[in-house]
Amino acid sequence: MSETTYHGGLHEIHAEPVHADPDALFTHIDAPYGDGKVLAAINALEDPMREVTAMLQKLGPVIRGKYTGDPVGSLFQFGDFVMPNVMVSPSSCKGELFAVATWEPANIIYTRPKIFSSRVFEETVGAWGPTLSAMDPPEHGKYRKVMQQSLTADHVKRYELEIARPIIERRFRELKEGKTSADFARELTSTYVYEIVGKMVGFPSDAIEFVATCFHHMFNIPLDPAAGARAIKDLQAYAARLIEARRAVPTDDMISKFVGAEIDGQPIDEEYLNGFVITLLAGAIDTVYSQSGILLLLLIDHPDQQELLRRDRSLIPRFIDEGTRYQGTTGWGARQVTEDTELLGTKIPRGSVVVTILGAINRDPDRWPDPHKLDVMREPKPHVGFSAGIHFCAGAHVARMILGILIEHIIDDLPNVKWDPSQPKPKVTGWMQRRPLALPIIWDAS
Repeated sequence: MSETTYHGGLHEIHAEPVHADPDALFTHIDAPYGDGKVLAAINALEDPMREVTAMLQKLGPVIRGKYTGDPVGSLFQFGDFVMPNVMVSPSSCKGELFAVATWEPANIIYTRPKIFSSRVFEETVGAWGPTLSAMDPPEHGKYRKVMQQSLTADHVKRYELEIARPIIERRFRELKEGKTSADFARELTSTYVYEIVGKMVGFPSDAIEFVATCFHHMFNIPLDPAAGARAIKDLQAYAARLIEARRAVPTDDMISKFVGAEIDGQPIDEEYLNGFVITLLAGAIDTVYSQSGILLLLLIDHPDQQELLRRDRSLIPRFIDEGTRYQGTTGWGARQVTEDTELLGTKIPRGSVVVTILGAINRDPDRWPDPHKLDVMREPKPHVGFSAGIHFCAGAHVARMILGILIEHIIDDLPNVKWDPSQPKPKVTGWMQRRPLALPIIWDAS
């Protein structure tokens, strides 16, 4: 493979390249696992969350599983349900395997981080550098505190007024200009959040395809280690150049704040700075992009809920939380047990991996009556759509703010929005990264 150059706005990257792929944003990272048959079986379900929930919850509060697939552990099996394993490295798949699909055991797991450790992600997510996702206390708390300094209520309000609202308003004007139809995924949701978070974090919006392609390969390290290693090298070089630029000329973005921050009275180590920047890039890629498409789909498929929001905009935050509970972006999480323990009477040996099936947990009928119904008027309760415990999403307030503005504009700027009848009706697909890959919509002229 010959050397190529990527022009990334602030600099150029020279590396044995990961070629920027414009379709990387419209594929599922777990699609290749099990020769594609495993994800195809999940996608074929009418409502995967409803059917997987029913399948797993009948197996009990703590479910014993097994590792399968080639390489070993690339698939997890619980009863008759088989799922791709993108996030847990083969070296961690040597102990026993368990899963939980209801709220009570999941809540125990997320509130006992010393026993149920996030270090299980060190060789996958952690391969690109130290990240909050793969940290346990006390290290996690120190570094999370630094990140949250850029995510206070005052910061979020400024991001809303100076960055998010102007960008979303402009993008909707461009979307509607001279037309009444669009693929909402291709023309808005896959890119608008990069532009917003790029300005907040401090990376140029013209790097979207490059960054997305790198993450696509990085998440597939278990299947293609060589491509994953090249992607990590590219993205680390990219982050290092961003850090170097902010160190030379500080601005008001998050990278500049990281460069100037201290841990225990010392500047943050270069490796940790690099990991922080890449973590923020990952946050820009996945959650808000995916949840944006999911919420549009839910609005169109549930006109009764859309009408409630039209009549009362104060319900939009509740719709975001209920929509994330009902149909989140991530199918599962995992922890590794650091000592022999018990979970609701089941013995869990040290070294075991425990998988939290997030979509099923969020549809636990003992916690949410009629859990397979989308209902903005239901009593709000904490769920695991933004994770939970010490790893609750640090950027959740920013995500909710961006999603709230998006929903306002869908309601106000796209009158009588509905699916394009000439195109296949979209649905949420994927398992690790759940989202609709296409959103063909039509609307009435203003």
